[in-house]
Amino acid sequence: MGRSTDNLDFSLGHHPGAGDVTATIVNLTEATADHIRAERVRINQGGANTVTATDVEISQGGVSQVTAQKMTLAQGGAAFVKTVDFNLREGAAGLVNAEMAAIHNSGVGAVYGQTVDLREGTHTGVVAARQINAAANARTTVLLAGKVEGDVVTLMDTRQVVLAGLGFGAAAGLFMLIAGWFRRGK
Repeated sequence: MGRSTDNLDFSLGHHPGAGDVTATIVNLTEATADHIRAERVRINQGGANTVTATDVEISQGGVSQVTAQKMTLAQGGAAFVKTVDFNLREGAAGLVNAEMAAIHNSGVGAVYGQTVDLREGTHTGVVAARQINAAANARTTVLLAGKVEGDVVTLMDTRQVVLAGLGFGAAAGLFMLIAGWFRRGK
């Protein structure tokens, strides 16, 4: 089922499954949609498969994939996000590609951007950015950054990742060399 109009407002009682939606403004409350294309999207206690919009706000909802200029996500989740400006509060995201990302008391698998702000209570897997601004209690597993301001608790920083890569490459090369010797010996 597809819908196209200037302004769509969906709620669970009227349209629990909106299907494909194209509009200027989409407000989704306690409802779901498959694909949404709009200038402005607001999702409250609902979800969507994909969203393509200029401005996206999600509160207590989720989305699989978002492409937007600006995205705000509060107490919700997103699997894949590509945006210019990303703000996450008390939520989770899988993979984020944003020029500017601000992450507050949330978890992210991987974030790539020009500037990433890791605020208190943030946990990330991999962060790669030119500039990282960090508050107390920001944690990451792998940190790749041109410049870091603040304290980040990290398992591996840029230098350690390079050294681990060199070590892994040397071990793999040595293993292949030894395996080659054993094959030639038979």
